[in-house]
Parts: sequence; structure tokens; C-alpha cells
Amino acid sequence: MNTKLLMPIAILLLIGIAGFVYAEMVETDAPVFKGWNLVYGLQSPEQVDSAWRAGVNVKAIYGFDPTTQKYILVYPSDKPVSISDELAASAFWVYSDYTPSTSSDAPKNIFEYDIHDEVLSRATKNLYTGWNFVGIIPNMVDKKLDDIRGNCEISKVYFWNSQTQKWVESETWQVFSRVQIGMGIIVKVSNSCVLNMGEAGITQPPAIPN
Repeated sequence: MNTKLLMPIAILLLIGIAGFVYAEMVETDAPVFKGWNLVYGLQSPEQVDSAWRAGVNVKAIYGFDPTTQKYILVYPSDKPVSISDELAASAFWVYSDYTPSTSSDAPKNIFEYDIHDEVLSRATKNLYTGWNFVGIIPNMVDKKLDDIRGNCEISKVYFWNSQTQKWVESETWQVFSRVQIGMGIIVKVSNSCVLNMGEAGITQPPAIPN
């Protein structure tokens, strides 16, 4: 047997396995209303579960590059759009021509979509001077921005109300809830820094008695 031939094949298989692990997708959900929605990690209509795709009816998707402070048209686009890992782990503007399902069993104003597992379970996120689009993930549930701010000097926080299509100013002491997973907020910082979301469900150890 030719061991010289087997070695490259083994390497290719290992790369393939690593690529498969990296590309593992999980399902999550997010609220949706007719008009603009801030949705975490949704880069393509193809990510929307087929049962919801017609009703959600995505018309446009924009990302926000915090390094240039400019929007990037992701969909529709005549040419492939290069999306960095940092941009992928952000909230995207999604314009939906939403039509609620006529089924009495189907939940209203919510949809399911696929997202990379490592994007949904990140422990940290780099922020850049100016505005940043941040998605709410499981690691942030029951925490406040004050808890995860790391070395960030946060000056403003806004939440987008998709139902009213208006910005709502938020505070760093407000607690993130489970129903907000998949939604997005925008955070303005005065320094490039790192949010530290930690792991889901992990809190500080109990205090030592006096």
C-alpha cells in the first residue's frame, strides 16, 4: 500500500472533518414584523426555516461594518459578499414583507432560522470605536451590559422595536431575557474593546461568609 498517497488523503479528511465541525448549524428563533428587523447572524434568506420562509419573505439584508461605520448590502447582491467572522457574529438589518401564517397552531411574529453553533455560543465579541451591532445570545440571558462590558466604555445603547419601527434607548443595567435571543441592539463605545459574555448559565461563585 502506498503510504505516501494515504498521508495527503488523511490530511484532507481531517480538514474536512474540522470544516464540518466549524460549519455545524443549530436552529434558533427571533421575532419578526413587517418592515425592518434586527436579527442576529441572519445573512441569507436560505437560513430561514422552510416552514417560515414564505411568510417571512426577506426582501433585503444589510450588515454593519464597525471598522468603517458603514452599511454593507448582503442581500440581494449581484456578486458574493465577503463576510468576516466578526461581521457574521453581529446583528443584521433584515427587511421582511411579513405575512402571518393562517394556521391557528403557528406562532405569530416569530420565525426559526439556522445559525452557526459557534456564532450563537460566543464567549466574547470585539467592539470598535463608534457604533456596533450586537446580537443577544444565550450567554447573555439574565445578565446586564454592565456585567459583560469587559473593558468597554459604553456611551449609548439602543434597542430596535420592530413592531413600531422605532429606536428605543436602553440602559446598561437592563437585564437580557430569554425571549430576546436572536434580536439585536446597537452599542456605542468610545474605545475599541471586548465584550465578555462568558458561558451560558455561569455566574460568580457565592460570597465567603464574614
